[in-house]
Amino acid sequence: MPVAMTCAVCGEGFTTEPSRVKTRRYCSKPCQNIGRTKRQELVCSQCGKGFVRAPSEQRGIKPFCSIACALSGRHAPIVERFWAKVNRDGPLPPHRPELGPCWLWTAARHPDGYGSFGFNGRPRGAHIFAYIQENGELTDEAPCVLHACDGGEIGCVRPSHLFAGTIADNNRDMAEKGRAWWSRGAK
Repeated sequence: MPVAMTCAVCGEGFTTEPSRVKTRRYCSKPCQNIGRTKRQELVCSQCGKGFVRAPSEQRGIKPFCSIACALSGRHAPIVERFWAKVNRDGPLPPHRPELGPCWLWTAARHPDGYGSFGFNGRPRGAHIFAYIQENGELTDEAPCVLHACDGGEIGCVRPSHLFAGTIADNNRDMAEKGRAWWSRGAK
């Protein structure tokens, strides 16, 4: 059954097959030619300057007026890139509400729920980056970052919810909370 649509150039109504609804935007070849060459006014997402670009040049590209603006947008300071991916309106930890809400990582995650963020040349836990930014590098005596809120599986990166500990501390914490593979079902 044909689907009614409106031409993106002239505004006239036309019909098309349901399988072509996502790809068809024009009523005719002349409108298609105008639509594909019609230049659009955009605003640079880096510097805010206005510029013009054809629709064919816009697919999948953020609107930047120049290569310099595109590159400067990509190379924002690592701390800004990190905190731009954090939602500070997370849930309160049920067993420790006095800590305040968790701050949730919204970007890449490991299958276990922990956030993943690339720094120092490799991907690492997002919570580790948050801890290091607040407290400095981890030491050999305390090489692990643990969650006081037990929010690792939901991607909590709030620095006040994180503390450094030993591998033994981390294993004990996992076992007590039933997250270690050797303690599952032991509760």
